[in-house]
Amino acid sequence: MPNAEKLAKKGAYFKKLVDLCINTPNALLVNVNHVGSTQMQDIRMELRGRAIVLMGKNTMIRKALAIGHEENPEAGLDKLRAAILGNLGFIFATNCTLDDIRTAIRKYRLPAAAKAGQTSSVELTLPGGPTGMEPSNITFFQSLNIATKIVKGQIELVADFPMLKPGQAFQQMLPSC
Repeated sequence: MPNAEKLAKKGAYFKKLVDLCINTPNALLVNVNHVGSTQMQDIRMELRGRAIVLMGKNTMIRKALAIGHEENPEAGLDKLRAAILGNLGFIFATNCTLDDIRTAIRKYRLPAAAKAGQTSSVELTLPGGPTGMEPSNITFFQSLNIATKIVKGQIELVADFPMLKPGQAFQQMLPSC
């Protein structure tokens, strides 16, 4: 059983979330998968004084929205509760527009390397032509079933090789060494 201090913190969080959901007309529900803590800190600093960034555990968010729905059934918090899936957070616009918030978020958006299991949002193709690699590395391409030939002392891909299509899950393609 949690102690009184933790219960008080949770109660304050529930009250704050419900109050912001009901009394703030403009808000964004943001997905924070693969967002680093430094990125979040930079976004919070950029939006300080203009918007309130509120993050929390999904179970706490769902419980707060359930409590808020019991107190204010006309607010539609049950529909918001149904949308809570994955790592989500709220950004409530207090002294700015939603476009200002989107601009601030885009400013701190960073490219990241693909990880196994993620879904691709772009098409990725390995272009045909010279690779600049020595013929001794041809086994690497053979293990991936990529057609190659040796031209002028270097490996050349015979044709374009499709690696990923949009919506396809990224899998580790490198052979185990």
